[in-house]
Amino acid sequence: ALRAMRRFVTKNGRIVASVAGFALILIALLWVRLYGQLKEDRAETISTATQRNANLAVALEQYAIRTISNGDAVLQLVRKEYETAGNTINLQKLLAITQLIPICLLALPLQMRGAIA
Repeated sequence: ALRAMRRFVTKNGRIVASVAGFALILIALLWVRLYGQLKEDRAETISTATQRNANLAVALEQYAIRTISNGDAVLQLVRKEYETAGNTINLQKLLAITQLIPICLLALPLQMRGAIA
């Protein structure tokens, strides 16, 4: 009876050890795959953020160029009006003649008498 029990424990022990070993290998493979997936996701997130930042930089550059160009156009118009009318620039008339947005003029450093600061 003792011999039969040892054989049963030894046989079952090998089976249990084999199943436990297989489970450990499976868990290790799952962790390796999880680590690889997290690494890929991180790289993709960084790439997406870099691309988004590059797009925002281009948009900001284009906006700055347009703003400076519009400001330059307004300044040239004000200078021409100043040369024509002297110290009395009528901004209301200037706005009526042109199709400029009044907010553009708010950004200009004009003094009350019309001279450019």
